[in-house]
Amino acid sequence: PSAHSLAWDYDVVITTFNRLSAEWGPQKKSAMMQVHWLRVMLDEGHTLGSSLSLTNKMQMAVSLMASNRWILTGTPTPNTPNSQLSHLQPLLKFLHEEAYGQNHKSWEAGILRPFEAKMEEGRSRLLHLLHRCMISARKVDLLAIPPCIKKVTYLDFTEEHARSYNELV
Repeated sequence: PSAHSLAWDYDVVITTFNRLSAEWGPQKKSAMMQVHWLRVMLDEGHTLGSSLSLTNKMQMAVSLMASNRWILTGTPTPNTPNSQLSHLQPLLKFLHEEAYGQNHKSWEAGILRPFEAKMEEGRSRLLHLLHRCMISARKVDLLAIPPCIKKVTYLDFTEEHARSYNELV
């Protein structure tokens, strides 16, 4: 769809990381980049940090104009013995976090190196940063969530919808 259509005809736009990656290009002006979004949410957002290089999906996600940015993940860092704090920086970059997301040198000097050197200031800065930009829910917190109400709504799937859907696959 055109940028105008995305902005005016849809309340919610759901896409994939593969589509984000395909939409990115140095000379390409994706319709998604021409819209100022109220909110951009990345589910499984930890995949942005799975590669420390600037991937197409990362560049596209960071380039989207948005008033609010959210990352949903249950795995903020890779779950391996060699997990490194450096995998958080791409997430901060997507969030446009001022101090450490926009400037990699500030991240390294202010948090990464002091934390890896086991200096208290690195740990303290990291905790302060995470407190500012993260909401954490424990399993015990989920007990207070009201039960889900399921409602099935059948929608007409026109020939045009089918064509549009099949083009994305």
